[in-house]
Parts: sequence; C-alpha cells; structure tokens
Amino acid sequence: MRWRLLMVGIAVIGVGGLIHYNLNTYRNQDEPRIYTLMPTKELVLTIEGNPEYTFDTALLTFHSVGRLLKLSPSYFSGRYDDWESRSDRSDQSTTVDYVRPVPETLSSLGTIRDTDTVTLRLQRRDKTRIAELRHQGPYASIPESILRLKQFIASRDHDIHGFYEEVYLIFEAMEQDPLKFETLLRFEVRPTSKIAGE
Repeated sequence: MRWRLLMVGIAVIGVGGLIHYNLNTYRNQDEPRIYTLMPTKELVLTIEGNPEYTFDTALLTFHSVGRLLKLSPSYFSGRYDDWESRSDRSDQSTTVDYVRPVPETLSSLGTIRDTDTVTLRLQRRDKTRIAELRHQGPYASIPESILRLKQFIASRDHDIHGFYEEVYLIFEAMEQDPLKFETLLRFEVRPTSKIAGE
C-alpha cells in the first residue's frame, strides 16, 4: 500500500511539474513557432452545439470526470476540423472535440458513461507537427492572430494540414478581464510539397 501511494505521489509531482514547465514556456511565447508535439494520451469530450455554450459543458465535465478519476488539474483545448468551422457564426451547431491530457497509466473511464450531449473517450495522439501562437486578449480579436499565424506558416514553407485547436490557459472562469485571457492557437501543419521537377 505504501509503495502504491509513493508511486501515485511521484506521478502527481511529475505531471504537475510538466504542466508548470509547459505553462511557463507558453506564457513566454509571443512569437509564432513550428514544432512537434510528442505523443500523449488524451481524454476527449465530443460535444455538438454552439461553442459559446459547449465550452461551459466541457469545463464542468472535465472537472467532474477529473474528480472521479482523481486526475491532477490540467489545461484543456477545443479542437476543430478546421478554422472555418470555428469562425463561421452562421451555423450555431458545431461539433467540437474538447481535449485534456491524461496520464499514460489511465486505461479506462471506469463507470463514467456518455450522456445525451457528451461523448467521452480515451485516445492516443500521435506525434503531431503544429504551428502555434499565444494570443492574449479577448476571443473577438483571435482572427487577427490567426492571420498572423497563417502568414508565418506560409513564410516557413509549411501548409495547414489537419485540425485547428485553441488551448485555454486563462479564460473567463479564471479571469474577468478579457484583456488578460490567454489562448494558444494551433494548426496542424506539414512541410509544403515541392513541385515535381524543381
């Protein structure tokens, strides 16, 4: 029993240290960059609806599931098929995968089941090449940062290929002033294909 408690304590300290290191790295990042995310296990909540409201559902669900599974607090993100599905406000029903990292040792959700509005699953994210920019400020000004990130991607001979993701570091549940919100903006990318004969 003591050995098990010791191992759990070490795991919690390790994950907490990793999260602290990553958050400090992200906060110091004001310039866009391209790098590779390492493989990780994720808890994914798939929710369909208006992202303005499904965000709150995801926040409450992650909190509840985290308590039941005894998970350490963590950041989470909203992952979309592409930027257009996030930015198009004419369609109020969008499917969003809300994602948070979980320990590699988590193999089951136990008795936790899907609801009428939320589908839960564990998945493994493979190594993924991304372009990333930290956006500070209200969500309404995200399109300006997206334009800057897209220009950076093109200037580094990469193409957007895959998902668009927002990692919520500081948001309305933590901070009332929208000018202090912090969101990592990410695109999955790949090197631009060379035209045959060049």
